[in-house]
Parts: sequence; structure tokens; C-alpha cells
Amino acid sequence: MATYLLGLGSAVCFAVAAVIQQRVAFRAPPDDVLRLRLLLWLVRRPWWDVGVAVAVIGSVLAAAALSRGAVALVESLQICQLLFALPLAALLAQRAVPRRDWAAAAATASGLVLFLIAGDPHPGDPGAVSTFGWVLAGAVVGGLVCGAVWGTRRLAAARRAPMLATAVGLLSATQAALTSSIGHLLTTRGIDAVLVSWQPWSVVATAIVGALLLQSAYEMAPLPASLPAAVSSEPLAGVVIGVALLGGDLRLAPLALVGEVLGLAVMVTGVRTLATSPLITGQMSRLVARQAQGRLSRLEEQVHHDLERLRADLRRSRRAGVPGPALRRARRRLRRDLDRIGAELASLVDERHRFDDRMRPVAGQVGSNGSRSGERGLLGDDAVPERELLAARRALDTRADELRRRADRLRGEAGAVLAQRNHAR
Repeated sequence: MATYLLGLGSAVCFAVAAVIQQRVAFRAPPDDVLRLRLLLWLVRRPWWDVGVAVAVIGSVLAAAALSRGAVALVESLQICQLLFALPLAALLAQRAVPRRDWAAAAATASGLVLFLIAGDPHPGDPGAVSTFGWVLAGAVVGGLVCGAVWGTRRLAAARRAPMLATAVGLLSATQAALTSSIGHLLTTRGIDAVLVSWQPWSVVATAIVGALLLQSAYEMAPLPASLPAAVSSEPLAGVVIGVALLGGDLRLAPLALVGEVLGLAVMVTGVRTLATSPLITGQMSRLVARQAQGRLSRLEEQVHHDLERLRADLRRSRRAGVPGPALRRARRRLRRDLDRIGAELASLVDERHRFDDRMRPVAGQVGSNGSRSGERGLLGDDAVPERELLAARRALDTRADELRRRADRLRGEAGAVLAQRNHAR
């Protein structure tokens, strides 16, 4: 009984933490996605820190449950956080959860529970893993995570968020395996061996990358797009790591295989259904516009950085007055700066046009609704505010015009310097 209570208590804590953190991350600047400064922005928000504290309590309760019961049982109870997170998010957002989402959440949880019960996985022995095994596992995990990050750059935010959340589940399972390795090292060789080993640093790095990917997924789209993928992929990745790396066991009898395949099919169907929830698709145009806003802001930041580099190269070129290697290097830098800035300004125009195209449906909603009252009901108050997007477009337009003026001025100065050098030759 105590195992059930501890497991359910930890699931409730994780659900509360996910809802709080997603509501805070969803308001972060869109150009901070997948950047460390997103975490810096979040830690300065008190409510996000509250979510972290609640997650820590959930981790303590989960550890206590694992000390009393089987791993498969505790992991099955953790899936219940989906059933807790959806109504809580709906309550805070003052919206209704569609019946299809309830059914999909139940299917996701029951499918994963069926897989864990049928497979009855055992984690294995972390002390038996060689250094080469850890390196190989790290390379595979790193490749999959990089694919989820860079291979999905062209996807819409609502479709990219589940991919990032799946990568988070993989990283969380890897972190759990590393933590178990640290525990084995501590019990067999003592604290001194732990302090000089590489595993603690790997745990810290994995935790930071996982937190960045999860909060970026939270920022991209509402909770149904990311939480089901993260919650369901972690135990599955844990089973794979336990069997392939730690030497664990998984039932492979015919009846067990049928249950495992059926459970996976039901779970995948539930995750895909939640990823296409009306809570997401109902504001798809706004999510796409917000993603375009982030790309445009990043491009403007890059133009600003390269203009500052051009300014510095201009100063160095003026100081290199005597013909020689220093002058030739300065001239080459100026030409590279001019070519790069010219290409970036052309991309800035294209990206601005794409942003305007994405904003047309949103502007039409503002014109027809006149206020945010039309967002209430299904989407609730966690919808992307249309007026916020329109204000961001005006600010980005102003910044783009200012960057173009600076670029024209500096390009003119650089052209004059190059012309003087050519004339002097």
C-alpha cells in the first residue's frame, strides 16, 4: 500500500511541476528556444522555481517508492501524471479538455502499463558496464538527440515539440542509468572514487541538456504536445538501456511479445492523438507565427553581431596603412564581412515576408474578434495572445529598418576603404 501511495504522490508532484513550468516557459521570448539563456530567463521566475521544488519532492517520493516496490510497478504509477496534468492545466487555463484528449491520455497510460507488465523488465547491473560500453551508448544517445534537435528545424512548433520531448525522455533514461552507476561506485569504492570519476559530470551535463530541451518544448506548444511524449519515452528508453547496456532482462515469450507490441501500439496512438489535440491545432496559426518571430529575431541578432564585426574590421583596416600582410588580411576580412552581411540582409527580407504571411491569419482573428474573448472556452488563457504577436511584428520591423540603415552606412564606409586601397595600389 505504501508503494502505491508514494508512487501516486510522486506522479501528482511531477504533474503539478510540469503544468507550472510549461505555463511559465510558454511566455518566454521565442528567440530563446534551445538556448541556455532560456534557462537563465526561467530561473528568475519565482513560479518556475516553485515547479522545480515540486519536481524535487516528486523525485524523493519516487525514490522512496523504488526502495519498497518493483521498478515496473513504480514506473507504471508514474504514467498517471498524464491523467493529473491534463485536468490541472485545464483548470488553470479556464478551458475544457476534449473527450478525445481524455481517451488519448488513458490510452497512452494503459498502453505503457501493458508493455511494462508484459515485458517485466529488469534493469541489470551498472557495475558490469565497461568504459567502451558507456562511450558507445553516449554516442548513440547523442546522435539521436542531435537528430531530434537539428533534424526537426523545419518542422512546425507543434510537431517539433513532441520530438524534443522524446529526446528528453531518452536523456532522462540515460541520466537514470548514470545515476545508478554512481550509486554502485559509491557502495563498492567509496565517495573518493565518485569524486574523481566522470559519471557525476556526465549526469550534470545530461540534466542541463535535458532541461533545456524540455523547457524549449514547453515554450513551443501547449502541454499536450510535449508531456505525453516525454513521459512515455523515458521508461521505454530505460528498458532499452537496461537490456542493451546494463545486461537486464525482458520477457520474450510469445504471449509476452503480443502484450508488448499491443501496449506499444496503443501508447503510440495515444501520443499521436494528444499531439493533434484541438488545444494545439486550434491555435496553429499563432504557434507558427510565434516560431517565425523567433527565427526573425535570431536572424536580426546575427546581422547585428556581424555589423559589429564589420565595424571592428574597418578600424583595423584603417590602422593598417602600410601595404603588407596585415593590410591584405584586413582587406580579405572586409570582403568576407560584406558578402556575409549582404546574404544575411537578403535572408532578413525573405524571413520578414514569411513572418508577414504567418501573421495574416492572426491579424484576421484580431480584426474579427477585436479582443481575446474569442480565445476563451476551448483554448483558454494559455493561448498565444494575438496582440502580443502583432506588437512583436512592429518591434521587429523597427529593428530591421534600423539594422538596414546601419548596414548601408557601414557597407559604404567599407567600400570607400577598399576603393582607397585599390587606388593606392
